[in-house]
Amino acid sequence: MKKSGIISDLCCGLAFLLIAIALALFITLNLRPLYYYDIDYLNIPERSGMDRDTIIANYNALIDYYSVLNTEPLVFPTLKQSNEGQHHFLEVKYIFNTIFGMGFAGLLVFTSIGSYKAKRRQWRFMKVSAITGIAVPAVFAAFTAINFNRLFIKFHESVFNNDDWIFYPSRDPVIMILPEDFFMHCLISIIIIICVLSVLTYCMYRLMRVLFA
Repeated sequence: MKKSGIISDLCCGLAFLLIAIALALFITLNLRPLYYYDIDYLNIPERSGMDRDTIIANYNALIDYYSVLNTEPLVFPTLKQSNEGQHHFLEVKYIFNTIFGMGFAGLLVFTSIGSYKAKRRQWRFMKVSAITGIAVPAVFAAFTAINFNRLFIKFHESVFNNDDWIFYPSRDPVIMILPEDFFMHCLISIIIIICVLSVLTYCMYRLMRVLFA
């Protein structure tokens, strides 16, 4: 087994992970029915003191703001926001766009190396990609099951170099419609999507080995 072959397989695995994360994030971010379900499941109207229509309108404004095609500043229909809150959402948008950009770069790498190996009927890169796609989300799944609150806090402390992510309802009432449990559901959605993509990739690996044995 050549060392260069192992390295290229690992590169494919990393590229696949970037693709899967970006795709899972994009799907989850735009999976508005998940939030609509959580409005009732998490009793958001009662917890926030807002009616369902108001909650949906302000949530949709936030999701529209995160669109990669959007260049307009974030403005909530009925909720005020502080400068710190606006800055935090801007930082999050930058992170999302960076992840999407890395996913696109991963797609170019995976396609280039994958097509080269496919022509030579070398399918191991798909197996490595599937294993990588399962292993990394499994770690986050374990932390989520043990203590999501601690994971949530540590993530923010590691990613952001300020305290703008700490919201106060009096200054940024939007936090009242974004309970922590909703973010946990989003993470679970991302993990599930990545795992599904990994399983499909592994199934494709087995299929290619059978067809081109």
